[in-house]
Amino acid sequence: MTLQTPLKQHTNHVFKIFADKLEKLRINTIEDFLYHLPARYEDYSVISKINQVQAGETVTIQGQIIEIKNQYLKNARIRTIQKAIVCDDTGTIELIWFNQPFLIKSINKNSKISASGRVEGSGKKISMQSPEFEILINGQPPIHTGRLIPVYPETKGISSKWLRRQIHKILKDHKNELLEYLPTNIIDKFQFMDFSQALKEIHFPRDLNFAQKAKERLAFDELFLIQLSALKRKKEWRQNITAQPFTIKKYQKELNNFVDSLPFTLTNTQQKAIKEITQDLEQNKSMNRLLQGDVGSGKTVVAAVAMYTAFLNGFQSILLAPTEILAQQHYDTISKLLSPFGIKVDLVTGSKKQSVIPAEWLQAMSPPARQGQSEVKRSRGISCHKSTNSKF
Repeated sequence: MTLQTPLKQHTNHVFKIFADKLEKLRINTIEDFLYHLPARYEDYSVISKINQVQAGETVTIQGQIIEIKNQYLKNARIRTIQKAIVCDDTGTIELIWFNQPFLIKSINKNSKISASGRVEGSGKKISMQSPEFEILINGQPPIHTGRLIPVYPETKGISSKWLRRQIHKILKDHKNELLEYLPTNIIDKFQFMDFSQALKEIHFPRDLNFAQKAKERLAFDELFLIQLSALKRKKEWRQNITAQPFTIKKYQKELNNFVDSLPFTLTNTQQKAIKEITQDLEQNKSMNRLLQGDVGSGKTVVAAVAMYTAFLNGFQSILLAPTEILAQQHYDTISKLLSPFGIKVDLVTGSKKQSVIPAEWLQAMSPPARQGQSEVKRSRGISCHKSTNSKF
């Protein structure tokens, strides 16, 4: 079995049993466990002798179980209490759980136990209620007590303790698959942890400093992979998707007249953006460009020039906006700019019935936009029309 093995196909029957519940946590493969990161940590790193603990402290004690029993109550809410007496070479402490009678079978007398929690009581009569605990096995470090303990996002039937146990085993069993993939110079430049170490430290950190460094490494990885994926898509886009080139020089006079008709003078940055956009439109590759600027910086008029260029070349344009209010604002602005040049501008919103939207407008929309109109009514569009061809 590998890290990519789906849980429902895993030979471990436990994973098969819990697969549906784990799916709610977006854990579908073994690898997904490793990226189910802690929401926070409980600090159980202070290990104290029993005679040194004080009421109100959150500590870890380790000792031998000298007695464990069930106590039955006639109470609708609390039916049983489980009590264990633990001793070390300095004293004894009582551990108390509620409504967990199965603990009597899983915790044996004379076993060595590690328990973490808040200390109650005073003097020689001290206790912990519902502590985290685990049976100590020689040569195996504790994972639920005596250290920083990860607390995970949970769902019904899936506890943090269960998740810790699975993740600890996966890190051990699949360590040879956790290969470093970042270049050495990047790791050295930013002083990153090794990939496998980062996964180990994010789940079972030595201290909060190591947890933070692991978080920084994994956060970088996430952004790096997003950027890498975007570059890959961009490369595929340029290689596989072609477009009909626009003619710019032929219509330079018309474009100049349009710019001269504006009630303001374009800024240098607007002129630069328009130049780069028209250069893109002259290519046989579809344009993939981000136009960025502050509110009121003049992005809409740059878009209007591009739409007018499409009109001159016999194409339609669609401008999408996230809200109807913003779509209405764009409609008002672009209508004033383009209507004097014989361009029909109209507004299409999610609240407009599809039956009143001309078929050629829907045809010009991208598939996601059409789907939004026909299914969820969320598309917002301004359409500039001349023919049934489309460029963008």
